[in-house]
Amino acid sequence: MQTCKTECRLSQFFLDHEKPVIFICSEWQKKSEPSTVYLVYRWIIALILFITLIMSIADVEHPEMPSSQKIKWLIYFTHWANILYAFQTLFNAVLLTKCMVLYTRQESNWEDVPFKWYKVYWVTNVIATDVAFGVTFWFHTLIYDKETMGFSALNYFNHINNSLLMMLDLFVVAHPIRLLHFIYPLLFVLFYGFFSIIYYWAGGLSRQDTDFIYGSLNWNKPGQTMVINFFCMIFFVVLHTLCWGLYQFRLWLHSKFYPPKDHSEE
Repeated sequence: MQTCKTECRLSQFFLDHEKPVIFICSEWQKKSEPSTVYLVYRWIIALILFITLIMSIADVEHPEMPSSQKIKWLIYFTHWANILYAFQTLFNAVLLTKCMVLYTRQESNWEDVPFKWYKVYWVTNVIATDVAFGVTFWFHTLIYDKETMGFSALNYFNHINNSLLMMLDLFVVAHPIRLLHFIYPLLFVLFYGFFSIIYYWAGGLSRQDTDFIYGSLNWNKPGQTMVINFFCMIFFVVLHTLCWGLYQFRLWLHSKFYPPKDHSEE
């Protein structure tokens, strides 16, 4: 398990790893070779998150909604997150499949599999994991009103199921979570914050025809909104630290159930 001192080195900000194959392996594989079970798991998670994305885009609960309102699907943070969840897990499933085909054809050794795009998966997975937990927390503390919104299957899949799947994935995957990678979800959240400002200045309206997307991002009250955004950034730093703690817990669990494996990230 890495110490905080090691984790806080400048190099830990970056997305370099000496063993890229770890990004298409499970923490719980007993052998350093392709796992069919893990491949099936990856495609199941990918399909669930992809179907969730399609359900969200189609807005199956409001088929009567005019197209001028449906296009506003793109302005909501939850939906940006849905795109991210589906992309990162489909990307990983496709790459794992490709690498297994190459291995089966004996075109490469598993330990030296040509996994060149692991950085794309790594950064999107880091952001998706933190954002999933953040969306669930925000929705149930700042947005959800059971008297006016009710609770539906789509709400469940958009705001709860995704975080459950990302939590499961955090304990299944073999790749590390670096403490200093908090910068990536933070940049994602900041980018959305800037988007909400531009959308407000451009005169954009929400699906409820308000001039703010979320009540907590109401730029009619810039002082209040800036304070909320500041605490959101702190929240994501804390959230990422908790995710790093869960990763350390995963390593500890692995050390108790399996012989030591080399998951070094020097």
